[in-house]
Amino acid sequence: GITIFQDPAQFISKTYVGKLISVQGTSLPTTLSVAIDGRDYVVQLSTTTEILNTAKKHVLLSRFLTGDPIRIYGKKVESLSNIIEAEVVRNINI
Repeated sequence: GITIFQDPAQFISKTYVGKLISVQGTSLPTTLSVAIDGRDYVVQLSTTTEILNTAKKHVLLSRFLTGDPIRIYGKKVESLSNIIEAEVVRNINI
């Protein structure tokens, strides 16, 4: 048989930095499209995802605008996936 090794470190939560492309909805759960390192990602927001501003205060998703710099703390769902499950999303512009 064939054994494929995947580094488990890629499934551990970490910080991603990118630019907001779009917001699918302004209430949780919803998704964001974010450009990170030249690649587009779908960022899944659950009902427990924290939505914060640059001062780490809670803020509404309706304040997020296309092009805003975004910091995401979360993990990829698969190694080559472009889907990130977010625990925290910070908008650095507000």
